[in-house]
Amino acid sequence: MHLQSAEETHQKDEPPLKTLVIGVGNPLLGDDGVGNVVAKSVKERLPHGLNVDIKEVSASGIELVEEIMGYDTAIIVDAIATNGESGTIRRLKPEELKETIHFTTPHHFNFASAYEFGKLFASRSMPKKVLIYGIEIEPRTNFSESLSPNVAKAADLVAARIVKDLTENEVDNLDT
Repeated sequence: MHLQSAEETHQKDEPPLKTLVIGVGNPLLGDDGVGNVVAKSVKERLPHGLNVDIKEVSASGIELVEEIMGYDTAIIVDAIATNGESGTIRRLKPEELKETIHFTTPHHFNFASAYEFGKLFASRSMPKKVLIYGIEIEPRTNFSESLSPNVAKAADLVAARIVKDLTENEVDNLDT
């Protein structure tokens, strides 16, 4: 009789755990595209062979929840504007975003509400762990494809942290 280790059982019965790094923003609005910049940087730095997908999107609420479905862990990077100092990095949990609003239409859910909705109606597809890196920006309406110096520095720090966590398997220890 051969007893299987948990690792052997996991490999035979279930697909491997999968992580998503998703950068959110509009790369044509300067600092608002910081999430996309971080995603690109993580993709360039991350060693091959890890079970990690990387996406860049311009989505919010329900659309963002649809993007993270099917993953065990989701790391989301996005710009935030809370009147803090530009370039400040915040590690957030979905429930900390309940007060966010999007002015495009009253029919859109904020991410926290959409995530709760997803957990309620599609719990088996929702990530068990979600970590959000919010990088403080000063909202701009002029078109630019470059980041301000403080935001660019923060983007580099966040990308390095994500790569470190993923390569050292610290993603399982995320405080989410």
